[in-house]
Order: sequence, then C-alpha cells, then structure tokens
Amino acid sequence: MVPKIAIDRKSCFSNKGFTLAEVLIASALSMIILFGLIALDASRMRLTVQTQYNAGTQYPERNEAAVSTIRITRELEQGDRFTIIAGGAGIQIRRPMMAANLPAGATCVGVPVPDAECFDAPQNYQWFQISRLAATGALRYYRNIGAGCGTFDTLVQGDLSAVSFAPDGQDPNVVVYSLTWQNPDTPADIMAFPGEVAVRGRTMGITAGDAGVTTGGFQAPWTAGGAPAACPT
Repeated sequence: MVPKIAIDRKSCFSNKGFTLAEVLIASALSMIILFGLIALDASRMRLTVQTQYNAGTQYPERNEAAVSTIRITRELEQGDRFTIIAGGAGIQIRRPMMAANLPAGATCVGVPVPDAECFDAPQNYQWFQISRLAATGALRYYRNIGAGCGTFDTLVQGDLSAVSFAPDGQDPNVVVYSLTWQNPDTPADIMAFPGEVAVRGRTMGITAGDAGVTTGGFQAPWTAGGAPAACPT
C-alpha cells in the first residue's frame, strides 16, 4: 500500500515577495557599485588623456615645436648674416658655402686668408628662411631661397600661435627666438619654447690682398639688404 504524503499547498504557491526595505537596500548597493565603476572608468580615461598629452601623441605639433628648436639653433649657428621678416615671425639666414659646394666661378676657394672680395660675394653664400605661416600656424624651413621658395621642410605642421626672432638687446651677436604652441582644443593651454644662439662675429676691418684682417672690432650680423625676396609667411 502506497503511503500518502501530505502537501501544504500554501507553502508551494506562496506569493510572498521582497519587502520594500530589501528592495531599497539592493537598489542602494547597485547604485554604489555603478557609481564606483563610472568613477573608475572616468579616472582611467583622464589618465589615458594625460599620458597621451605628456607623451605628445595627442598633440604631435607640440612635440614638433620642441624638437624644431634643435634645428633652429643649428641653422642659426651656421649663419653669418640675418634679416628679420614678417615683423619678427621669420628670419632669413645667410650661410657661407663649403668649398666643395661652391659653384663654378666662385672666388676664395682654397685661400688661407680670404681676400676682401671674398666676403659678401653672392656666389659664396646661400640664403635660407625659417618662418611661420599665418594661415595654418605651421613652421617652414626654406632652402636656398635665392633660387625660389619651392624647396622647404615643414618643421611644425601647425598650431603655432606665435613665432619671434630678434637680436638680443644686450648683444647683437646673439639671436633670441621663441615658438608658442597653442592647444587647438583648449586655447588657454599654451606652451612657449624659447632659445638663444650666439652667432658668428665678423671683423669689421677687411684689408685687400692676403694680408688678413685688421683689428677693427666686430660687425653685427644683421643686414637690411642683400637678402632675397621673402618666401610666404
């Protein structure tokens, strides 16, 4: 004979749910966890952006501006004459050519002590230009501008709000310059990259022949004439 099992139907089909207090507690815990995850993600995003900013990957033009100061310094050190253009936003640099690179007809090749006519003879020099493009904020380096402005390197792709070149107020044989980068997303965020370079001094008293130079002091390397027409700025 099969025994009978008593079943409590009330316990099987109980409609008892969560109390209001339990729901409120669960909701509160869920909100705490959710806000914690949101804060953690926001912190991670801020850290990522800051890391990219510091590394220069977010704004490569800022890195380019910093690196270009090395190129500018080297170019200024090799020049012997300079002309300011575009209100200081650019500079033209005259560089003496190496003997091996001088064109046919150049004078003074292999002369131990240069004759007077060696200096300022156009065929013995080339002019270069470093300047900011106002339209884009880019920084260009033009090569041999006496032959035109078609050959250039772009040192900074853009975002330069200002560029300045000038002789030092105390020493005319020192060139001071500054590049100012401006954050395109946050205009108030700017960074300046200044520099100064002691350039070549040239004696003032040049005698004819191979007698050398007289002791006439030094001539400032700034000239208002002789430079080719300026390339675009």
